[in-house]
Amino acid sequence: LGNAVEMAGRLALLVEVVPEGGYALGRTALNVTVGMMQVAGYAAGGSLVVTLGTRGAFLAAVAMNLTGAASCLGLRPRPARALTAAARPASLRGTRALLASPAIRATLLGHWLPNGLAAGAETLYVPYAGDRAGALFVSAALGMAAGDLAVGRFASPALRARIPGPMYVLLAAPYLAFPAHPPTWAAAALVAVASTGFGGTLGLNERLVRLLPEAMRGQGLGLAGAGTVSMQAIAAAVAGMLADLTRPGLAMALMALASVLTTAVLWRSLTRGPTG
Repeated sequence: LGNAVEMAGRLALLVEVVPEGGYALGRTALNVTVGMMQVAGYAAGGSLVVTLGTRGAFLAAVAMNLTGAASCLGLRPRPARALTAAARPASLRGTRALLASPAIRATLLGHWLPNGLAAGAETLYVPYAGDRAGALFVSAALGMAAGDLAVGRFASPALRARIPGPMYVLLAAPYLAFPAHPPTWAAAALVAVASTGFGGTLGLNERLVRLLPEAMRGQGLGLAGAGTVSMQAIAAAVAGMLADLTRPGLAMALMALASVLTTAVLWRSLTRGPTG
């Protein structure tokens, strides 16, 4: 709950502090940093579990999070976007207003559904690979960072606007091979390729920023992020039930298939140009 508030503020603040037209590159820098820290965190976390045990590792994680939270002391205050109570929309009323816009609604659905369903496959790394699951988690983080860097740094704005559809297909398609239960090294390679597809979200990020009224930018970006993680939670529950009824590899493929079908339904919106 607390992270959702911080995330909305951080993403809205990013729009203000980067140069005009630099939002995608700014998001890329954030996403690549997160991906690299995830890789380092998996290694550090595994070492802490071995040396301190599970309880000690969690306590160490608490200490690290508190240290990280202290970084906010280096941020200087910035003026609020809505200066009066009348200009500050209530949460539910503002959400209804955002969802009433066909363009914003379609962009939000693109944020929420394809990558949320594909993330359901990621939640099954441990039952799929057991004590070798760490290789899949690291591959996913590296692939995500590589995809964000490629799309954010080297793709033109026009290409970023049209690329979410193909990238979302890439995000899910490699998991369709998992019913054959490829060995860990092959599974890690497939996961790395699949995770580059998360880079497609950058084009939707730019479009959403362009569509949102300035006074509702924080709420709109927060709604996009909250909806994504909520869909990921729903997909994780569904994936777990499917894995109990079948087997992990098949459940991962079924979640990927659902993601591909959702991408097909949303294809027109996901490949719309920058002026669409």
